[in-house]
Amino acid sequence: MSDDAIKVGDELAFRVGMVGTIQIHQVTAITPSGRIVCGPYTMNPDLSIRGRKDKWHSPWRGERVSETHRETVRVQESYNLSEQWRFTKKELINPDRRMAVDNAIREALKAKEQA
Repeated sequence: MSDDAIKVGDELAFRVGMVGTIQIHQVTAITPSGRIVCGPYTMNPDLSIRGRKDKWHSPWRGERVSETHRETVRVQESYNLSEQWRFTKKELINPDRRMAVDNAIREALKAKEQA
């Protein structure tokens, strides 16, 4: 077996949905036949997904996690937070708390632009 073989505890990335949202899951088991169990997915040794149920929204295969995947997940999380905040009934939130959240989102977006 080579050093780059998948092991229990390794992280794999999956592109899901029509827009390719990335999910990162940890490998939880490897069967004697070589099948890999990672999050909700079971894969063949070549990382192709077994038993895909939905042709449009299920991932085709897993990938080893890279820094690009981690950065994409961070951006997705920032975007999701800003979208949730955008549709929150802000008039029901304490004005000081609302300003603190607004400022935190602005700072996160500014840090992303500078990186």
